[in-house]
Amino acid sequence: MGLKSLRLERGWSQAELAEISDLSVRTIQRIEKGHTPSLEAIKALATSFALSAGEFQHHLKQTRRKNMPDPLSHPDMARGLIPREFERLFWHTMVFAGVMTVIAFVTYQLDVTPRLGWGVGMIWAGVLFLQLALILFQRRTSRTPAKENGAR
Repeated sequence: MGLKSLRLERGWSQAELAEISDLSVRTIQRIEKGHTPSLEAIKALATSFALSAGEFQHHLKQTRRKNMPDPLSHPDMARGLIPREFERLFWHTMVFAGVMTVIAFVTYQLDVTPRLGWGVGMIWAGVLFLQLALILFQRRTSRTPAKENGAR
Protein backbone atom coordinates (compact mmCIF):
# COMPACT_ATOMS: atom_id res chain seq x y z
CA MET A 1 0.00 0.00 0.00
CA GLY A 2 1.66 3.19 -1.15
CA LEU A 3 0.96 6.85 -0.84
CA LYS A 4 -1.58 6.85 -3.67
CA SER A 5 -3.60 4.00 -2.18
CA LEU A 6 -3.50 5.59 1.29
CA ARG A 7 -4.68 8.88 -0.24
CA LEU A 8 -7.44 7.23 -2.27
CA GLU A 9 -8.63 5.24 0.78
CA ARG A 10 -9.47 8.53 2.43
CA GLY A 11 -10.92 9.98 -0.76
CA TRP A 12 -8.40 12.80 -0.95
CA SER A 13 -7.10 14.40 -4.10
CA GLN A 14 -3.40 15.20 -4.45
CA ALA A 15 -4.21 18.88 -3.83
CA GLU A 16 -6.13 18.05 -0.64
CA LEU A 17 -3.30 15.89 0.67
CA ALA A 18 -0.81 18.62 -0.19
CA GLU A 19 -2.87 21.10 1.82
CA ILE A 20 -3.29 18.73 4.78
CA SER A 21 0.39 17.78 4.89
CA ASP A 22 1.64 21.28 4.06
CA LEU A 23 3.63 19.94 1.09
CA SER A 24 3.45 20.93 -2.55
CA VAL A 25 1.31 19.02 -5.03
CA ARG A 26 4.46 18.36 -7.06
CA THR A 27 6.09 16.67 -4.04
CA ILE A 28 3.04 14.42 -3.66
CA GLN A 29 3.20 13.55 -7.37
CA ARG A 30 6.90 12.71 -7.19
CA ILE A 31 6.46 10.46 -4.16
CA GLU A 32 3.54 8.67 -5.82
CA LYS A 33 5.73 8.06 -8.89
CA GLY A 34 8.32 6.34 -6.70
CA HIS A 35 10.80 9.09 -5.85
CA THR A 36 12.32 8.88 -2.39
CA PRO A 37 10.76 11.46 -0.07
CA SER A 38 12.76 13.60 2.33
CA LEU A 39 12.56 12.96 6.07
CA GLU A 40 10.41 16.09 6.51
CA ALA A 41 7.99 14.88 3.82
CA ILE A 42 7.78 11.45 5.46
CA LYS A 43 6.99 13.02 8.83
CA ALA A 44 4.39 15.36 7.34
CA LEU A 45 2.66 12.61 5.37
CA ALA A 46 2.76 10.15 8.27
CA THR A 47 1.10 12.75 10.49
CA SER A 48 -1.54 13.36 7.80
CA PHE A 49 -2.45 9.68 7.78
CA ALA A 50 -2.14 9.26 11.59
CA LEU A 51 0.74 6.82 11.18
CA SER A 52 4.21 6.75 12.63
CA ALA A 53 7.04 7.65 10.28
CA GLY A 54 8.23 4.02 10.37
CA GLU A 55 4.80 2.66 9.42
CA PHE A 56 4.55 5.15 6.57
CA GLN A 57 8.00 4.22 5.25
CA HIS A 58 7.04 0.54 5.44
CA HIS A 59 4.01 1.27 3.20
CA LEU A 60 6.23 3.08 0.69
CA LYS A 61 8.84 0.29 0.61
CA GLN A 62 6.20 -2.37 -0.04
CA THR A 63 4.88 -0.42 -3.01
CA ARG A 64 8.35 0.14 -4.47
CA ARG A 65 9.10 -3.58 -4.33
CA LYS A 66 5.83 -4.41 -6.08
CA ASN A 67 6.36 -1.79 -8.80
CA MET A 68 10.04 -2.58 -9.39
CA PRO A 69 10.40 -4.74 -12.50
CA ASP A 70 12.57 -7.84 -12.32
CA PRO A 71 15.34 -7.24 -14.86
CA LEU A 72 15.88 -10.94 -15.45
CA SER A 73 12.25 -11.43 -16.48
CA HIS A 74 12.76 -9.12 -19.47
CA PRO A 75 15.53 -10.20 -21.86
CA ASP A 76 15.94 -6.64 -23.17
CA MET A 77 16.60 -5.35 -19.65
CA ALA A 78 18.85 -8.27 -18.68
CA ARG A 79 20.99 -7.77 -21.78
CA GLY A 80 22.21 -4.44 -20.42
CA LEU A 81 23.30 -6.00 -17.11
CA ILE A 82 26.18 -7.98 -18.63
CA PRO A 83 28.46 -6.05 -20.98
CA ARG A 84 28.82 -7.55 -24.43
CA GLU A 85 32.56 -8.17 -24.07
CA PHE A 86 32.00 -10.30 -20.96
CA GLU A 87 29.32 -12.29 -22.80
CA ARG A 88 31.88 -12.91 -25.55
CA LEU A 89 34.49 -13.95 -22.97
CA PHE A 90 31.98 -16.34 -21.38
CA TRP A 91 31.30 -18.05 -24.71
CA HIS A 92 35.02 -18.26 -25.46
CA THR A 93 35.47 -19.97 -22.09
CA MET A 94 32.66 -22.42 -22.86
CA VAL A 95 34.24 -23.27 -26.22
CA PHE A 96 37.58 -23.67 -24.44
CA ALA A 97 36.05 -26.15 -22.01
CA GLY A 98 34.44 -28.09 -24.86
CA VAL A 99 37.61 -28.24 -26.94
CA MET A 100 39.68 -29.29 -23.93
CA THR A 101 37.20 -32.09 -23.25
CA VAL A 102 37.50 -33.28 -26.86
CA ILE A 103 41.32 -33.08 -26.73
CA ALA A 104 41.36 -35.06 -23.47
CA PHE A 105 39.09 -37.71 -24.98
CA VAL A 106 41.12 -37.96 -28.20
CA THR A 107 44.46 -38.18 -26.40
CA TYR A 108 43.06 -40.92 -24.17
CA GLN A 109 41.57 -42.89 -27.09
CA LEU A 110 44.64 -42.56 -29.33
CA ASP A 111 47.00 -43.15 -26.41
CA VAL A 112 48.85 -39.93 -27.30
CA THR A 113 50.94 -38.16 -24.72
CA PRO A 114 48.79 -35.83 -22.58
CA ARG A 115 51.39 -33.09 -23.00
CA LEU A 116 49.79 -32.21 -26.34
CA GLY A 117 46.44 -31.50 -24.67
CA TRP A 118 48.08 -29.60 -21.82
CA GLY A 119 50.08 -27.50 -24.25
CA VAL A 120 47.05 -26.53 -26.33
CA GLY A 121 45.06 -25.88 -23.15
CA MET A 122 47.70 -23.64 -21.61
CA ILE A 123 48.05 -21.59 -24.79
CA TRP A 124 44.29 -21.19 -25.09
CA ALA A 125 43.93 -20.28 -21.40
CA GLY A 126 46.67 -17.69 -21.84
CA VAL A 127 44.76 -16.16 -24.75
CA LEU A 128 41.56 -16.05 -22.66
CA PHE A 129 43.37 -14.30 -19.79
CA LEU A 130 44.90 -11.81 -22.22
CA GLN A 131 41.45 -11.13 -23.65
CA LEU A 132 40.06 -10.52 -20.15
CA ALA A 133 42.96 -8.19 -19.32
CA LEU A 134 42.38 -6.27 -22.56
CA ILE A 135 38.66 -5.91 -21.83
CA LEU A 136 39.30 -4.64 -18.32
CA PHE A 137 42.02 -2.26 -19.52
CA GLN A 138 39.74 -0.84 -22.24
CA ARG A 139 36.89 -0.34 -19.78
CA ARG A 140 39.17 1.44 -17.31
CA THR A 141 40.67 3.77 -19.93
CA SER A 142 37.26 4.52 -21.50
CA ARG A 143 35.85 5.64 -18.12
CA THR A 144 38.65 8.05 -17.27
CA PRO A 145 37.89 10.69 -19.97
CA ALA A 146 34.17 10.61 -19.15
CA LYS A 147 34.87 11.50 -15.54
CA GLU A 148 37.14 14.34 -16.58
CA ASN A 149 34.49 15.74 -18.96
CA GLY A 150 31.81 15.48 -16.28
CA ALA A 151 33.94 17.42 -13.79
CA ARG A 152 34.15 20.48 -16.03
